[in-house]
Amino acid sequence: MADASSLMSGLGQSTDVYTTVANYLGVSVETVIYVILIVLVWKLIWYGLAIYKSIEKKQKIWFVVLFLGTFIFNDLGILAIIYLIIYRDKKPKRKR
Repeated sequence: MADASSLMSGLGQSTDVYTTVANYLGVSVETVIYVILIVLVWKLIWYGLAIYKSIEKKQKIWFVVLFLGTFIFNDLGILAIIYLIIYRDKKPKRKR
């Protein structure tokens, strides 16, 4: 497992930022980095699914909105989750 200093240098950030946040929250620097990585993976999974579905359904406007949302908005994937709920595949009802 990588230590915090190698993770920070790999991210190209100053160690002062992570240390300041960790001290403010009362947690270790490693915890701050792990939380950031978990949030990043969470967001990329949801936006990846939503972008894939928008391409599959040929919804160009949604593709652009979701693609820009991936890089511009920091909403933790909420826009992507809303899109997936609104445009989910409806299963046909069975006849009895």
